[in-house]
Amino acid sequence: MIVRVRLLPAAVRGGHLAGRGASPRETGGIALGWYDRGWIVVADLVEVTDPNSTTNTFQRDPVKASRLLSERVQASPDIGYVGEWHSHPALVRPSLTDRQSIKRLARTSLMPIALVVIALGGESAYRTYCVTGSTARSRAELRRLKSAGS
Repeated sequence: MIVRVRLLPAAVRGGHLAGRGASPRETGGIALGWYDRGWIVVADLVEVTDPNSTTNTFQRDPVKASRLLSERVQASPDIGYVGEWHSHPALVRPSLTDRQSIKRLARTSLMPIALVVIALGGESAYRTYCVTGSTARSRAELRRLKSAGS
């Protein structure tokens, strides 16, 4: 199954702002949205702060993420969990660790999931990458999304 990711502009803006705010450290959290005929539509990138993040590591707190997910779904029942996201404080692609993480996570999910990486550079430059994984695939697929800042 080929799955593509569509990031809504508000999600890109939110991830970009959160990434810039945390720079030079990584930040990230959960991706919320829905599934639509072979697409993962990402409507919101919810930040789950990590006080121990560094320039190249980010660990999401599962308890805090679960609480934030419950709050968002309660407020907007049409959205749900569709994956993870984090920033890179440089214009670099998702790492091998990123791709392995999404593969591991995808094996536990009934639906395909996305990892959105917002790579930041300069004052306003950024690139958005998505890695998708599903139980039907033993490998993760990496795609660079076109963005106004790249």
